Amino acid sequence: RMVAEQPASDHYPALVRLNRQRTPALIHQSALSILLPRALQSLVQPIRQEHDPAFERWMPHLNLVYPGPAQIDARVMQEVVGEVEAFPLRFEGLGTFQHSQQCIIYLRPDGPSTERLRDLQQRLVSGPARPSTNVWTPHLTVARCSAARLAALLPELAERVGQPQFEVRWVAWLRRQAETPFTVETHLALRPRGSWTPIYEKVKRACLNLHPGGRLEVVGSSPWLEGRDLDLVYVADADVEQFQR
Repeated sequence: RMVAEQPASDHYPALVRLNRQRTPALIHQSALSILLPRALQSLVQPIRQEHDPAFERWMPHLNLVYPGPAQIDARVMQEVVGEVEAFPLRFEGLGTFQHSQQCIIYLRPDGPSTERLRDLQQRLVSGPARPSTNVWTPHLTVARCSAARLAALLPELAERVGQPQFEVRWVAWLRRQAETPFTVETHLALRPRGSWTPIYEKVKRACLNLHPGGRLEVVGSSPWLEGRDLDLVYVADADVEQFQR
């Protein structure tokens, strides 16, 4: 709606035509990952050096998107990641994948951590990264072995690695050349815990009370700075008339 002699405003609806963004190229020389802090690397690096053929190529990591985007818009990616609050990541033990006669042994996040990781990963795959969306199991690989060795090796490694935990505060965009190890190209910071503006929390509670199960999205504005215009959209499967009332 245009008001005569008034500037355009986001307080009035506007009709726009959106062109679907092209899916970015995904390459095996790129990844969006969570990295194990240096203070915890001594738990897994001796194990990886002995049992993980990818020890030289990768630092200890949990991949969110791999293969990763060949290029990213750091500003756009930061907006996506910055909507997610930093959270504790706790590993409850070891898990395994088995492919024919080969097994992967990995640190397995606990239930709440898995939910937070999947939320973060879904935001990335629904946004600028856009890889194929297969079923995703969060994991941090520590070893590979033959199926015949698994029964003997698993309890030994479980005792050595324990149940580490740390706070996830950023996502790393990793890159490498053809035969070089991965290095951190860009850090993408999560929102510090407890930093939402008070009005955001009030709107969120009101929406959830009216219709549970939806999510409140921040669009086109800063989610945590005081004194800023805050544009919010609540996404839910609900009766529109219920919200209008």
